[in-house]
Amino acid sequence: MGKPAEKLNNKSDGLAKYIDINFLNEENAKFKKTEGGILTLKLKNKEYDRIFLHRTFPFSYEEKYISVRDKDGNEIGMVKELTDFSDEVQTIVKEELKWTYFCPEIEKIYSIDEEFGYSYWKVKTDHGQKEFTLRGRNKAITPITETRLIITDIDGNRFQVKNVNKLDKKSFRLVDSLML
Repeated sequence: MGKPAEKLNNKSDGLAKYIDINFLNEENAKFKKTEGGILTLKLKNKEYDRIFLHRTFPFSYEEKYISVRDKDGNEIGMVKELTDFSDEVQTIVKEELKWTYFCPEIEKIYSIDEEFGYSYWKVKTDHGQKEFTLRGRNKAITPITETRLIITDIDGNRFQVKNVNKLDKKSFRLVDSLML
């Protein structure tokens, strides 16, 4: 079943020895993008014609501990440090993560209208003006830090406020009123 518990404190043994993490690096994994823009992976013993990337710690380690999964969601391995790969691979992986974690930043809130448990937002983001709807507050607005929020609309689209203190007064009041 694994090594005895007293062995877990040995810092020279990595956690991977206890939970079977397959760390991917430049020597054992070759990432490529197809002409159609699909991310693929070639290992020594297997090829994957489509893979998906997931940040294990999306808010604290954006370029570390990246889970690489097959099209069925099974983990193939983990990129411990993106900097372990060539600049070309880093660019490919960062581009893919950018789309996976697309999250426009809300710069200004024009209005938030509430009705029957829904709130209707009109905002300015770093990707233009947007309108979206939230269902309830508890699950739709997630504080990440004291000043950073992730807002998820009814369609699963994510928006962020990187720093509520940098919003104009009206926008700050609107967000603050929802956080009570």
